[in-house]
Amino acid sequence: MNSTKDTFSWEYSFPIEESWNIENEFAKWLLPRLQLFTEQTMLLPPATSPKVLRDKFGNEHAHKLWIKYLKEMLFAFIYYAEDYKYLKYPKYDAVIERRISRGIHLFAKFFQHLCIDE
Repeated sequence: MNSTKDTFSWEYSFPIEESWNIENEFAKWLLPRLQLFTEQTMLLPPATSPKVLRDKFGNEHAHKLWIKYLKEMLFAFIYYAEDYKYLKYPKYDAVIERRISRGIHLFAKFFQHLCIDE
């Protein structure tokens, strides 16, 4: 295996290997940030939840739902960051697959709301 020095892409400012498995690299980059965002969100008042949720469910319920959604996103990105998809557990089933898919879907749906500024 080449050293990082030999495979570093000066054109793109990152090791070339990071382009070989973007889902894993992105998940590893995102996971600690999403974990901290979730922890901070849990300490904030309900009025800071996404407006789209507050308008539909009210402040209190929206805040609980937002934290639930963030935890679902975390579950999915933990899966990708740890490369669990390459491990074949007997208990790995459709329920887990649906939960991972839901977390990724929620991430895409609420991507524009992953900020604390309201």
